[in-house]
Amino acid sequence: MKSIGLSLVSCLGLLALDLTHLLSLPANSTEGLTLWTLPAWKAVLLTGLVLAVVLKVVQTAKGPDKLPMMSEAEKPMEKLSLPLLSNCITVFTFLVACTQGPDDPTLHDLWCCGSSMILACLQKDSLLLSHLTKGERQVAPTIAASSAVLSLATLARSRLWWSHWPAGIWSLLGGVFEVILVLLLAPIFYCTWVLLWKAEVVSEPAVVFLTPYSVLLVLLASCYTAWVLAVAALVTGVWMMMYRLPMVPYSLDPTIYYR
Repeated sequence: MKSIGLSLVSCLGLLALDLTHLLSLPANSTEGLTLWTLPAWKAVLLTGLVLAVVLKVVQTAKGPDKLPMMSEAEKPMEKLSLPLLSNCITVFTFLVACTQGPDDPTLHDLWCCGSSMILACLQKDSLLLSHLTKGERQVAPTIAASSAVLSLATLARSRLWWSHWPAGIWSLLGGVFEVILVLLLAPIFYCTWVLLWKAEVVSEPAVVFLTPYSVLLVLLASCYTAWVLAVAALVTGVWMMMYRLPMVPYSLDPTIYYR
């Protein structure tokens, strides 16, 4: 625990030094530094990633007993589990990674989507993720984060918000339908998350009838991120229909057919 605290304090010290340097620069400086381009963020990202991976490897190889769920402190406010601290570091590292992506909008979206793999280092703790177990629940946070990143990025980069529409009213209508399609695909990812996290089928009709709309999103997409989102929704919907959903007549009880 002391080594983890020392690493975090060192990162905060580097960040404070870089921030001090940024604030001391004159207004007409040519260095081009901003808050999120400070070199210290790279050190914070690398340190957080190493800590998250090491703690996850220890928990997987040695078992949860090597990472105590609760500390031996007597005061309730001082009881901080090591797995809980590891999860906080993992989530913070993911957020920092999202700010350190390439400048190109499409590459930045894909970078954030790929950075969601960091969430695979999440582990069972005593407070936030007390029900996290191995298997499908372990990948649920990664899938939820990547789908949320793709959806939000597609909405933000839709032609609906452009200041100039090349095709006039047709560009406006295309942007409106693009936003509507992204919202229509959201239940597919929600059903996937619930299926992986709780092993429950929320709505089979929603998956069956909304999955084909991903093809329309491919046709109306105004950015590469929308194409990736559409393909992800199509693959996810087809996977659930083939391997997870009952796919039985509604007159029968679907719970007895759940696989």
